[in-house]
Amino acid sequence: MYSPPYSPVMPLNSPLPPLSLGSLPLPPSYTSYPSATEEVLISTPIPFERRLPTGYFIKKSAHATIVLHNQEDDAARPVFGSTRCISGEIAAEHNQTVVSIKAKLQATIHTMTASAGGRTVVMLKDQHTLFERDPPSGANSPGTGGCPGLVPFSFMMPTTFQYEESSTEHPLPPSMRIPVDVDGPSLHLAEIQYSLTFIVANRVSALGFEFATNNHTIRVPFTYMPRTRPRSPAIESSLTNSLKSHPNEWLQATSQLKAKQTDLGHLQFDVFTPSTRMFAIGTTIRFHLHASGNLLAIRELHRIVTTTPPKPKPTSTSPPRPNKLSSLLPPPTIPPLRVVLVRQFVSEPSICNPGQRSVRNVELSVATLRSLPPAIDSKTEERETATLEWEGELDVKREVVAFGSFNAGYLQAKDFIMVTFQPRAVHASKLPDHRLYQTVRIVTDPWIPPTDYLENHHFQQ
Repeated sequence: MYSPPYSPVMPLNSPLPPLSLGSLPLPPSYTSYPSATEEVLISTPIPFERRLPTGYFIKKSAHATIVLHNQEDDAARPVFGSTRCISGEIAAEHNQTVVSIKAKLQATIHTMTASAGGRTVVMLKDQHTLFERDPPSGANSPGTGGCPGLVPFSFMMPTTFQYEESSTEHPLPPSMRIPVDVDGPSLHLAEIQYSLTFIVANRVSALGFEFATNNHTIRVPFTYMPRTRPRSPAIESSLTNSLKSHPNEWLQATSQLKAKQTDLGHLQFDVFTPSTRMFAIGTTIRFHLHASGNLLAIRELHRIVTTTPPKPKPTSTSPPRPNKLSSLLPPPTIPPLRVVLVRQFVSEPSICNPGQRSVRNVELSVATLRSLPPAIDSKTEERETATLEWEGELDVKREVVAFGSFNAGYLQAKDFIMVTFQPRAVHASKLPDHRLYQTVRIVTDPWIPPTDYLENHHFQQ
């Protein structure tokens, strides 16, 4: 008879042996976000869901009442974003005679330029049928399927569009308007408008015979505000504290200035900005400005930057004209070295055959420069190099910047940081005017860190 080898069995009621955690390897710590020494090769971010308003926008007319959902209470006009659905109800007066109800979604660009004058371009012209009575079965039949007292509707706001003469898709730009200025740049006016137009068709009949249809339109202008966020955060540390440890967090733009006198040589300007290049409305853009060259050129730059020119005297003693800035007030003193956030509006004459563009620049923010050490050493040899450095922030204020950058083909809004060196006549400068540009993009919403991002990223403040 076969007997199996002896194997001790622990009784069911016996206590388990003690478990030593120190003898077991700890599981690895996984995260989908890179550490300071790693980088993301490819990722699919989860879209951020914004909480929708719970109010209503109501538009009343003699022929219908329109209710739009997900709006702020008491709003002057409805607002829609790129991820929002246009939904609501329409209640037509005399609904028993209504033949059809349609909604037309329209978007236009209107510009006025010095070369082409006024022009209106249609970006979007979508039509949705909300209700349609069944066709009549005979000559004397009015048709079946009467219009209900309340007709619900729901359709999506598109995010892209195409012009009729081009197959290129463009993202829908935000609603915007820059005021008229016919005495200034070549782009006098630019405006992007969106509207919903509801068309209610009523049957007109006599003695049971239908002989005409009346169309009544109700137009509802609305604001379109697509939402955008940076793909990555901007570094919060200063350049001097983080350039060596996190060089990839900074972006450098370089330009050379050639002095009027050969003994001054060249000056090199370098502006450093966070490498993300995308900055949200309501935040600040940190920058670092560096100037280097031989000592003579740096001394000349330092003299011009630190010299306060005398205040200009009034040019007129006559009474000021109405609605005009008083001529008795001296113009503000503009420093020779400035760092400015500029938005450039560009109007193209044609999508297929670009020609002379119409441009208008608008200053969004002006920084206050803070000088940084080292100071100029007077004992340095005349031909040795020296440097000057500044830092500062550009405020992207909500009351000034209402929408982000966009490219709608015919009309574009580009943002860039501009460093300008422009000495005044009183400086008797040996250095010419100079400009340096760094392109950026303004977005509507700030970057939101994941829950475990800060645990893996520690930037020195």
